[in-house]
Amino acid sequence: MNEFNFKSYGAGCPDGGINGVKRLANKMRESSFVWHDKKGSDGFGHVIHSAMAVGRPLIVNYEEYKNKLAGQKLIPDKTCISLDSGESKETIRQKIKKWSQPDQLTEMGMNIYNKFKECVNYKNEEENIRTFMSNLR
Repeated sequence: MNEFNFKSYGAGCPDGGINGVKRLANKMRESSFVWHDKKGSDGFGHVIHSAMAVGRPLIVNYEEYKNKLAGQKLIPDKTCISLDSGESKETIRQKIKKWSQPDQLTEMGMNIYNKFKECVNYKNEEENIRTFMSNLR
């Protein structure tokens, strides 16, 4: 896929780490997709949820997430591109090309952002945790 510029960030990755939440969010906003291929995930990663929060569609191994917290927001061909759908590499290539078209990319980005906002309310979670902690005394 020579028409795309792939970067790999993180510990031990060729493009190095990204320090700071704002810098990470800005780097994600500069991207078309966030490719998150992680085996053995607990289903709640800051990278996958940060991508959702900034409206960046994900390229993921859907089977890894479908029964975990992130999975409730991942809908293949609506909010993400699934790599493990049993489709050929050429079919996945075509999906990436299709969804990278400006209108399609905007649609998928809005879909993942809206799904994130529907499912995640950190303020409410903070209040629930604060209540829980105060009841421990």
